[in-house]
Amino acid sequence: MSEPTPPKLANRFLRWFCAPEFIEEVQGDLEELYDEDLVRHGQRKANRQYWRNVIRHLRPIFLRKASIQLSTQNHTAMWSNYLKIALRNFWKSKVISSINVIGLSLGLASCLIVFFHVKDELSYDQFIENGDDIYRVLNVYPSYDPPYWAGGPIPLGPTLKEEFPGIRDAVRLWQDYDPTLQLGDKVFKESDLIFADSSFFQMFSFDLEVGNPKTVLSEPNTIVFTRDMVNKYFGEEDPMGKTIKYNGGRGQIELKITGIMDNLPHNTHMQFDFLASFLTVKRNQYYWGSFKPIWTYVTLNEGVAPQDIISALPDFAAKYTPDRVKEEEGFTFTLEKMSDIYMKSKAARNMKPLGNLQAIYVFAIVGISILLIACINFVNLSMAKSLSRSKEVGIRKTIGARKWQVVKQFLVESTLTITLSLVVAGIWIALFLPIYNVVTGKEILVKELFKPQFVGPAVTVLLVVCMVAGLYPALFISRAKTVNALKRSTDKAGASLGLRKAFVVFQFLISATLIIGILITQRQMSYITNKSLGVTTENVVAIPYSQNAQVFIDQLEAIPEVISYGISQRLPVNVMNYDGRTFHVEGMDKAVNAQSCVISGDFLETFDIEIIAGRNHFREASDQWEFLINETAVQDYGWNTPENALGKTIFYDPEDTVVGKVIGVFKDYHLESLHEKIPPMLMFRNAYADRWTRWGKDFISIKFQTDEIARLLETIEQKWVEQNPDKAYFNVLLDDSYKQLHEADYRFATIFNYITVIAILIACLGLLGLSMLAVRQRTKEIGIRKALGATVIGVSQLLSRSFLKLVLIGLILAAPVAYYLMENWLNGFSYRISIGIEQFIIAFLLTVLVSMLTIGFQTIRAAMANPAHSLRDE
Repeated sequence: MSEPTPPKLANRFLRWFCAPEFIEEVQGDLEELYDEDLVRHGQRKANRQYWRNVIRHLRPIFLRKASIQLSTQNHTAMWSNYLKIALRNFWKSKVISSINVIGLSLGLASCLIVFFHVKDELSYDQFIENGDDIYRVLNVYPSYDPPYWAGGPIPLGPTLKEEFPGIRDAVRLWQDYDPTLQLGDKVFKESDLIFADSSFFQMFSFDLEVGNPKTVLSEPNTIVFTRDMVNKYFGEEDPMGKTIKYNGGRGQIELKITGIMDNLPHNTHMQFDFLASFLTVKRNQYYWGSFKPIWTYVTLNEGVAPQDIISALPDFAAKYTPDRVKEEEGFTFTLEKMSDIYMKSKAARNMKPLGNLQAIYVFAIVGISILLIACINFVNLSMAKSLSRSKEVGIRKTIGARKWQVVKQFLVESTLTITLSLVVAGIWIALFLPIYNVVTGKEILVKELFKPQFVGPAVTVLLVVCMVAGLYPALFISRAKTVNALKRSTDKAGASLGLRKAFVVFQFLISATLIIGILITQRQMSYITNKSLGVTTENVVAIPYSQNAQVFIDQLEAIPEVISYGISQRLPVNVMNYDGRTFHVEGMDKAVNAQSCVISGDFLETFDIEIIAGRNHFREASDQWEFLINETAVQDYGWNTPENALGKTIFYDPEDTVVGKVIGVFKDYHLESLHEKIPPMLMFRNAYADRWTRWGKDFISIKFQTDEIARLLETIEQKWVEQNPDKAYFNVLLDDSYKQLHEADYRFATIFNYITVIAILIACLGLLGLSMLAVRQRTKEIGIRKALGATVIGVSQLLSRSFLKLVLIGLILAAPVAYYLMENWLNGFSYRISIGIEQFIIAFLLTVLVSMLTIGFQTIRAAMANPAHSLRDE
């Protein structure tokens, strides 16, 4: 058995760093120490100690100074040489290099903007301190669609705080409907006015510019302005301590300005311009029967699990809302984490439209796909281009270049391309950002994209991806054997070709999927735009109800362009002043929930709502309660046919003291977007006009016929203002209102279109570059074929065939992927198109056409070239 010796790796390391004049002496001393440790402690410990002794000699006095200095000088010269060669090659192949830079920069710019969009959407409410401890209280209606609703009774927040020791604080936010604020003789309609509890600024970390966060809302009849509203009402004047007149659901009140807060950041699910003290609200402080647009938030104490509170809420609901629990089996309250509201909430009736997590996933996937397409282009072109430089690599290896030196050379060229691409990407971003802002409604400045917290992680990820993409071609060409490289053929060419083909297939799989996606989204958006809603929204304008109503209506009827008008509590295809109520209907044991609307005048005629059974006598005055219901209500209440529903009894209000008969059934129409199913709906008139003179009279809807809409609206406004000098005028064009319900869908479709165009452009740039290189590599073959009599068409087909095969394979693979993705997207609509074969056929033809146009010019040009030039000696 051989005697133990010091670790060989340690000796190699010692000889590597130690200067020659010291190596013999140092190594001899260390081996003597090793022998002693071997006797005392054994081989394992002696080996460890030998390593320690070697590392201790890693000092400046023992280092190879001369060789390190020489190595540094050589490295500097080598890197300088690599850079010169990279610049020469870039300039020598200007077209291919430009295609590489343009494609990669487009991919980087698109991915960066998509990354920013996703990051921004996911950042909502993340800035609020202790946000993980704040929860919103929701109502749970198991039989509703959706089952979760925001809003609740007035006493909910304070009672939760009293009943549950685990709840540290509760804050209520009540959005008033259609209030006005008056300063002097100026009256403004302010829909974003919120009544909030005094601890609002202690729960939510919004910044106050002026005022004490603990006291600004601690007294009734006080209000906090945002900075923009201060500028709107007071300009440069200091508003603190001044009063403004409020007129709305809480009556007419003088509100004192006690604070100024920063404008709300865009990335919050809340929406308000003013915060008034909740103590101003005097009525119904202890009434549990009315569920209003009051959002209740609670903060849990440290260590309290939300599930502990949620599990006790059914008993809480049974105690304080027994009527609601009796009417709706399983009714309860639940908690929803505040940071989840914008992106993950399934609740209806939010403060402002929420985000779409599915759309975020789509954008993220498409953004990554675009970057992959750009990187694939980069790899494909780099590999194809490197094959034409095999002789250069062979000569380098012949004169002593090592594999890692060849890798470095190609990495320098990749780094140059990537660096130029990043610079050009910055230019693309500056050009794309205004379009992005218009489409998304955001106001993002270019400088925000270059903040360290965004640029750092984004650029790091992109550089890693791009460097990996650049590393593969470098490793590929460096592995070529010297003899094969000098022959301009590599033993890896077959593997390279197969990989490049797979990359092209993948590119067009993504491109074709996106083209199919565009066709389906455009068809669905066309369906949304052209679908019959069951009501007429064109040439209908809604304005607020008027004081001196009869005088104003007489003036309205005198305008020749006015065809009809109707008075109502709410508007079709508009979520303003929604009203869901609980009714008892004949033949059903349990209470039912339905959308309701109080109407009078020619409301149905104004919107062309069709009566399919019974009659509409709502224009004449009556002291009887009478109901009109829609087709969905007939089916949901088990009455089967519209005729069977006539004469059925409906009870309304908590004590069922309001009793009326169904006198008519109207055709279903859409109340909300096509994402939502048409709910049961009841219409009735105010039979207690002497007691509730304004109940159900929020809007006057006017149907008109004129080409001069602006002039007519100006006339209506003038007459309305004469009768309502202390109120704010506004109008709602119902056609625009319907489009606003689908604003998020139109935005999604528009962004998707832009992204798809960029993805296709990048894929085509890659295909163009590859076809150019393929033509260049087959120049002599083309010349020989032409000399032997091949036609231009024949040569063009020969060159195009291989690329078109790859495109067709990508199309075939794209079909099931696109079908799956778009079917999932369409399932988000209750009313949608069916995916037909025609979208796939059109996408197939478009992709083939674009591909042929991309490579056609190069192939035809090569086929028409003079064979004499092609056959010249190299």
